[in-house]
Amino acid sequence: MSKSAAAFKRAETVTLPKSGLEVELCKPNVARIMMKKENLAHLPASLQNQLQQSINGKTTDLGAATLGIEDLPGFADFMDMIVRGAFVWPEVVDSHPDYDAGQIALTDLEPEDFQYVYNWAMPGEAQAASRFHPESNGSLESPQPQ
Repeated sequence: MSKSAAAFKRAETVTLPKSGLEVELCKPNVARIMMKKENLAHLPASLQNQLQQSINGKTTDLGAATLGIEDLPGFADFMDMIVRGAFVWPEVVDSHPDYDAGQIALTDLEPEDFQYVYNWAMPGEAQAASRFHPESNGSLESPQPQ
């Protein structure tokens, strides 16, 4: 039985809530993204600890992570890794996107759309750890993927 490589893509067409733009996303392998050498150094200590426990077969509640102010830059990097890993189309590039060629930068996304994609991409149990809506006056809820 012959299949096209497109069968491996597993992308879903998703409409972003703020911009209304349609994008193609796939669920990234979060653990694999976290374990890459170039990414591991950017993870906050609490996420590194959870990853270590997961590797050792211990069940962890990803929603129970406590992030200190010193962890925020690393958590922002982690969110960028996950959102970048979720995009199939348009392609996310680090700088100088060629919009005519279907490229964007993460900074092109509306904050609400960025958060939506992050929540969509994360495994269900991890979503509770990162619900934050920038216009929520302190509420930790954000628009949820459908």
